[in-house]
Amino acid sequence: MAENQAQYGADVQYVCFPCNQFGGQEPKPEAEVKTFVQKLLGPDCGGLKMMEKIRVNGEDACPLYKWLKSKGEFDAIKWNFGTYFMFNKSGQYVACLTGTPKQHRERGDIEKLIKGEAIDSKCTTTRNLNLTD
Repeated sequence: MAENQAQYGADVQYVCFPCNQFGGQEPKPEAEVKTFVQKLLGPDCGGLKMMEKIRVNGEDACPLYKWLKSKGEFDAIKWNFGTYFMFNKSGQYVACLTGTPKQHRERGDIEKLIKGEAIDSKCTTTRNLNLTD
């Protein structure tokens, strides 16, 4: 993520939603999670936008994740560090990608997103979700 942030600057933004539903890896309160990320990536969290701790699966999942999952071909997020939802600069949902940020860069997914080109994804839509609202 940091390499993508450095290469693409303001054209790429990662938003992190801490969650403890994946092997119990985020049991600490969100303030402690943010402190950990700051120690790992620097005071600005490596450019990550840290959000509040949420649940992404189940009946009590965050409404944003319920909506995002409805765009894909899956009922549950299998692993939080391997699921990336891509939005364009207008806030329109474009694609759901698996893999790593490095793989997204190597496949050209980020360049395509910045240029407004199609990205190979099983879950595409034209429905608009503005993340700034």
